[in-house]
Amino acid sequence: MIWEQNLRAIRRRDPALAELLENTPSADGLDVITAKNGDPVPVWRNQPLASRYDPRREAQAWAAGIVNDVPSAGRAYLVFGLGLGYHLEALLQKDPGAHFMVFEIEPGWWRRLLELRDVRHLIKHKRVFIQPAFDFSAGSPVFDWLLQGTFAGEVKVAEIPAYRDLFPEAHHQWRQGVLDSLHHLRVGLATREHWKDVWLQNSIANLFAIFANPGVSDLLDSLTATPAVMVAAGPSLNEHLETLRGLVGRVPIIAAGTGVVPLVQAGIHPDYMVSIDPGEANYAALKDYLDLPDTTLVFFSSLHPRVAAEFRGPKVSAFADQEHLPQWLGELAGWNHKGVLPDAASVAIPTFKFILDLGCPEIILLGQDLSFLDPENFYAGRRKITVTDYLPRTNIAGETAYTTRQLLTMRRELEMYIAQANQRGRRVYNASRTGLPIAGAAPVDFAAWAREQAGRRFTRPESILGQPSPEEILEKLREPLATVRRELSTLRETAAAATLALAPLRDQNRPPDPLGAPALAGRVPPGTPGGYPQAARKATADQLSTAVPRLNQILNHTAYQKIIRRTVSNLDLLVRTRKLDLDTADAAQVRDFVTMLYNFATAVGGRAERYHAELRKIEPGKPDAL
Repeated sequence: MIWEQNLRAIRRRDPALAELLENTPSADGLDVITAKNGDPVPVWRNQPLASRYDPRREAQAWAAGIVNDVPSAGRAYLVFGLGLGYHLEALLQKDPGAHFMVFEIEPGWWRRLLELRDVRHLIKHKRVFIQPAFDFSAGSPVFDWLLQGTFAGEVKVAEIPAYRDLFPEAHHQWRQGVLDSLHHLRVGLATREHWKDVWLQNSIANLFAIFANPGVSDLLDSLTATPAVMVAAGPSLNEHLETLRGLVGRVPIIAAGTGVVPLVQAGIHPDYMVSIDPGEANYAALKDYLDLPDTTLVFFSSLHPRVAAEFRGPKVSAFADQEHLPQWLGELAGWNHKGVLPDAASVAIPTFKFILDLGCPEIILLGQDLSFLDPENFYAGRRKITVTDYLPRTNIAGETAYTTRQLLTMRRELEMYIAQANQRGRRVYNASRTGLPIAGAAPVDFAAWAREQAGRRFTRPESILGQPSPEEILEKLREPLATVRRELSTLRETAAAATLALAPLRDQNRPPDPLGAPALAGRVPPGTPGGYPQAARKATADQLSTAVPRLNQILNHTAYQKIIRRTVSNLDLLVRTRKLDLDTADAAQVRDFVTMLYNFATAVGGRAERYHAELRKIEPGKPDAL
């Protein structure tokens, strides 16, 4: 009876999961006893998996160690194991406004537990999501849930103690996947927060360079019969430099970012060099290696503008997949599309994508170690950088190597692109003998592979001629720039209207002033449900109904989508993770939600004003303005 009730509840919420459980036999050897307080306790191999006396109290003590502070708004929990639900119940009691993703990874085990206790209240709970497996790949439900939790606030990781011991290998894989995914997301969000304005400023500074040069789209599928070598600056590159020298003119050599430095130091000029980093550190690393007449610079709009301006050699430009201003201007001006490269945490990603777009059937990863044997030396060539925050990992040779969370994040993203390449029939090989293994990239003896290329000859595709002059670019941008400025003006006005609609609501919901009159949210009659008076709920609902259409206008505005979106908080994610139920919310939750909306509208208006002014600096007839 209990099993059927639980199964029906699961089927209403997740039919596929219900079918999986229904077709899985119950685990043998999982028995049950009754605790002193009358609750069922599962027993495995004669060992109780919870307290024989009071499993609820035991779970409450466990939850108190997990939630040992005042919960933050939007907090999310990942929990390894549901068991009979005691631990999740305790967490819900300690942090009732949080979201929970719970993993039960053994279907037969879970089916047996579902026969022992009615947990329909947990299965049906709108903020509880139960997963039978852990897939942390980008786009998976788990990854999207982690993204929302990371963006909205805080993510906590917990496990039922018994599960950690019962499933040690699965627990290790789960925990490592969670930590790696969280770091990947946090790095991405921190990167966006740190660079959001620089990206846009660089895009404006690089407008001339973007449109004055051919695009990567002009090189699409131009090397379909030629394998390529992608060079990174990992320490193993040093041992391959002489072999690589023999490949000059035979196969395209493509440097990823500062991978060009050890090549030039060794007297090897690559055929292509991909550079995307917007910061001063990137310019400082490259400034002495920009006079390369035989190397083509591949760059996109957010690159540090001095790298593009000072490079002495042919150039090919691209649009960044998350930076839309240059692309928008190009569309308005009627120019051909330059092509898009991914704006990633590492230059290795757009470099790999560029090689894929060239059509190369085979890609050799050289110096892509993602680790280092000596913490004092993790960069090929003559540059030494000390890394202190490192993690031990087993490398390809079975030795202990050291890596960082940033490098692990980079590997995760690179492996995603390699998987796509493999699906398209491309072959990817890893020439490093001391680096970390990379999924989808088979080990290769680089010297032997190089000998197989002895009969090859490679000629770079000729540069596309007939690119516009500075004067032509500026004249053609006259009307597009005016259009973009008009759009920014209307966005600024829309944001101001939203701010105006939200301001009274924000003021009414301020915390009480101890030295003055209390705010509306503070005037709480005794016994008011949720600590928020009904009159205030109605007033809030009415005022939100006025403000929300303005916010939707912002989200759908072209200038927001094309320019501002990347420079402010993602309102869609924030609203999705901090859903406001006015029937149950307390005063603090209402205040936080309204403040979030107000801050978003204010930020959009400020950014629209700022970039309207930035674009006014570009005056047709003054080529040096770009």
